[in-house]
Amino acid sequence: LSYIDEYLKSLSPIPSPSLTRDKTLTESAKSGEALFNANCAACHPAPLYTDLKKHNVNTAKLEREDGYFDTPTLVEVWRTAPYLHNGSLGTVEEVARHFAPKLSDSEVRALADYVRSIGNEGEYYAVEQICGTLDGISSYNTYISGLELNSVSVRYQKLCSAKEVVVVLNVYGSDGRQIYYCDTTLPKMEVASCAVISLDGGIVLPEGGYFTAEIFDVEEGEALSSKLTIK
Repeated sequence: LSYIDEYLKSLSPIPSPSLTRDKTLTESAKSGEALFNANCAACHPAPLYTDLKKHNVNTAKLEREDGYFDTPTLVEVWRTAPYLHNGSLGTVEEVARHFAPKLSDSEVRALADYVRSIGNEGEYYAVEQICGTLDGISSYNTYISGLELNSVSVRYQKLCSAKEVVVVLNVYGSDGRQIYYCDTTLPKMEVASCAVISLDGGIVLPEGGYFTAEIFDVEEGEALSSKLTIK
């Protein structure tokens, strides 16, 4: 099992054919990214594009189904049609209309263009998982009032020139005021390897707040991952 685990961690997403020749978002997809952040990111946050939870989205058809299904990752979703757990929707546009019915046709197309572009985001590092506990029960990549943050898991996705990176974690209150800051420097890692950062005496999350996690090149100050924000 450990061998299988190491193999799976070594895989990298295939760049989407919906990207431009230089592997960037098209203008339509850029517009769709804003729509995605407003309508979809709560359950499909980067970089995993899943909140690792189960949700009831009213797609259960059989009496034996309780209606709750794992949130799928949207990485490489361009190559995994049909969609939903039962394969009932054939295109990304149909999924967009199902979950965001108030969007116009042009907005649906833009949103679908962005979703089809999700694949290799060009990131060298990723904050994969933030772990916390509440009443002794572990919870991952979620914001719950009273949850105590315990650890952050970081993955080195592909080779880059950075010798050291700093992982920055911030927690904000409901008024947007920063109430916690933590930065941890990691030495050069092996590609596809993971590092777990323990947050000794972790902070208890306040009601209505949110936390963010980012990774930067220590020497250049360049961001090496997307900003993970969980509310």
